[in-house]
Amino acid sequence: MALTFDNPVRLIDKKIFDYGDFFPLKDVRFGPLLLPGPNNPGKILASLYGDYMSFPSNIMDHIHFELNEETSENIRRGIMAIKKMEASIDKGRFDPNGE
Repeated sequence: MALTFDNPVRLIDKKIFDYGDFFPLKDVRFGPLLLPGPNNPGKILASLYGDYMSFPSNIMDHIHFELNEETSENIRRGIMAIKKMEASIDKGRFDPNGE
């Protein structure tokens, strides 16, 4: 069985992956969290982004949004939400609202 996946970054119609590249899900560390992730993340990331482990020669070529007042505010809110979640984790409990 194969899965198709629309590429969110490049203008490519579809990517085809083996079912086994995604399932069974396995635990993947994301900062302090352990989240379910694809079975073969390296293959998926390489297919979507190429050499995803190397820094690009010009990081500014990889901005996918316009930085304006609205996106700056959204980034600020996202950072604050992450800090609140980290604080709740540090207190020994996970609270997605950071309370």
